[in-house]
Parts: sequence; C-alpha cells; structure tokens
Amino acid sequence: MLRGIDSSTGFKSVSRREINSHGSRYRRISGSISNIFLGVSLATISLLSCDTSQRLEPYRIFVAGARDTQSDLFLFNGNGTKLRQLTDTPDRAEMWPVSTSDSERIYFEARNVLNKEIMLCSLDLESGNEDTLYGPVPPGELWFALSPDARYMAYVVSETTHTSLRIRNISSGHERSFYEDECRLIRPSWSPNSRLIVCQIRCNHEKQWDLALIDIKRGRISRFTDTPDMSEFKARWSPDGSSILTSRFKGSDRTKVHLVVISTDRATVEDTFGKANDRIVSAVWSNTGNLIAVRERPLPLSILLWPTGNLTSPAEEKRLEEKWKRGRAVWSHDSKYIAVNVSESNSRNRHLWRILIMDAAGNIVRRWSDEMSIYCPSWKHP
Repeated sequence: MLRGIDSSTGFKSVSRREINSHGSRYRRISGSISNIFLGVSLATISLLSCDTSQRLEPYRIFVAGARDTQSDLFLFNGNGTKLRQLTDTPDRAEMWPVSTSDSERIYFEARNVLNKEIMLCSLDLESGNEDTLYGPVPPGELWFALSPDARYMAYVVSETTHTSLRIRNISSGHERSFYEDECRLIRPSWSPNSRLIVCQIRCNHEKQWDLALIDIKRGRISRFTDTPDMSEFKARWSPDGSSILTSRFKGSDRTKVHLVVISTDRATVEDTFGKANDRIVSAVWSNTGNLIAVRERPLPLSILLWPTGNLTSPAEEKRLEEKWKRGRAVWSHDSKYIAVNVSESNSRNRHLWRILIMDAAGNIVRRWSDEMSIYCPSWKHP
C-alpha cells in the first residue's frame, strides 16, 4: 500500500507490515502493564497477609488436637503455628481447655480411652503439675464452667435420683451443692459478676428443658423459663448481665433451632431470630456486645453477625465453603477476632475439625492447617 493521505477520509494510509509492527509493540506494552498490575496485586496481597500475620501472632489459643481416638492439649498462636504441646497421655483424651484470667492454669476434661471414665482436671502451665478436681466417674457428659473471676468452678455431678451442680471455691476447696429432687441440671454458665449461674433443668415428669437461675450467695434455685412445648439450651449471658441468650426448639425437633434473648428481670418482651427451617447454634456475645451465631441449616454453613448485639437489627450473613457442615464460634477476649471451629461431617467425629480465624466483621483472615484434627478452641487471656 502507498503511503500518503487518503483525500476522501483524511487518514494516513499504512502498510500491513506497519500495522503488525505496531500491534506487536502494543501487545508487549499491554503485557508489561498487566504484569506490573499483577505484581502490584500480589505484592499488596502479600503485604496484607504479612500484616494480618503480625497482628495475629501475639494471640494464643488453647486447642485439643487428635490423630485417632486419643487427643492432647496444645497451645497455638493466632496464625495457626503450634507453640507447645501441653499434655501427652496415650491412654486419655483431653478436651475443652479453659484458662484462668491470669493464664497461669487451665482446666479441662480428661476421658479414659479404654473404659471411658471422665475426670475434671487442672494443669499449672509453668510447672506442668496436674490436679484432679473431680472423678474419675463412669462414662457420660461432663459439664463445667469457670467463673469470670476464676475463684469458683461449677460442675455437674450425677446422683442416684438427680444431678446436682457443685460450686467449688478453688483456693479453699470448699464446695456447695445445688439440686432439685428428681431433676437434672446441666450446662452451667456464669454471669459476668460471678454471682449467678444459668443452666438447663428438666425434672423426671417433664419432656422439655427449661432454664434455671442459681443464686450462689442466697443459695437458691428458681425457674427462669417455663415453656412446656419448647426446649431451651446452651444459655449465655450478655456482657452487662442484663440478658440471657439461648437456643430454642419445639418438641424434639432439633433440626429447627432459633435464637431467643430474654431480659434477666423478664420485664421486657423476648427478642427472637430464626426462619422456619433454620438451625442456629453456638451463639455468643463478645465482651463488647457484638453477637455472633453459626447457622448449620440450611446449608451452606454461615456465620451470622449482629454488630449491635440486638436480634431485632438485620443480621450480616457470611457464607462459608460448601464442604463445612457443622461449626462453633468463640470470640477473642478483646473482641477483635473469632475462632470458628468447622467440620466437614454432620457427625460428632472430632477427627474432621479445622479452625478458621475471622475478624470482627466476619472476614476470614487465616485458615489453620495441621496434620491433626483441631477442636475445642479457647482463647488465652492476654
């Protein structure tokens, strides 16, 4: 093609070779720019990951780790790096570690692998010395709760005609027992001021679980809820002690579980959350009043957040990967992070559990990976 100006269009005419040359130059420049943007993006992601890693590194989390039927206790940092193995007992499975506010001691459940007998134990983290607070007793469920001031331990004891809730003064060893004839008390939860306990109660003639309040100072038990056709379970206190959060289901249908918040003076109307087919579990407030819950049904597993802690406000939903079927969430003590324990199985097989670390907005900032199953996370006090 001749070079020159086309009189009809006013555009310069160019040869095909020149077009191809410019095209190649454009592709080279375009490719270089793309590579620059890709490099910048990867560098930004790397910096953000490094920043998250640095922010999580000071945090410590106690966990139970298992490779078979036996589990030991470990201390990890927030990034998922194993720092220390706390127990090494081939004949026992240890789980549910809870630390004191000074982080000098942890309390945990120990279960004999062979005869399934259970004990409530404590471990001095500096010396490694272990004590037994209760047991060994025949196989069953062990429910215990350490008071926020770390002065008392509440745990459930099975008697011939009932279960009692024992309160032990940790320093003196003195114990008090609370019970109602022919009734079961399970899952104790302390109020923030360490003066009251809410727990589940069911008497022999009843089919459903209610909630009971135990006044430690006055030494009395009173019914907190009375719902003949509904069951309440896994009750938790609000940070200021003014409300109790509980899960509730109708009859024996545990596939449909909703959330209920009840004022401790029962003077206000209950707040509820849950659609027809929801199964919402592991709901808990942070120390600053944020509320989080795990919704197991309908799938996929999702995290529900209420930044105001009020169930009447819209919930922010964060859906997780399709493979996760069950979950449990625990706030850090400063309310900045959430450890979400997730499982790929609907069963209680503890060998399938993993840890996701989320920020307070529900964004996943770290995924733990380890050769063993990790469950029962508990944040160490700062």
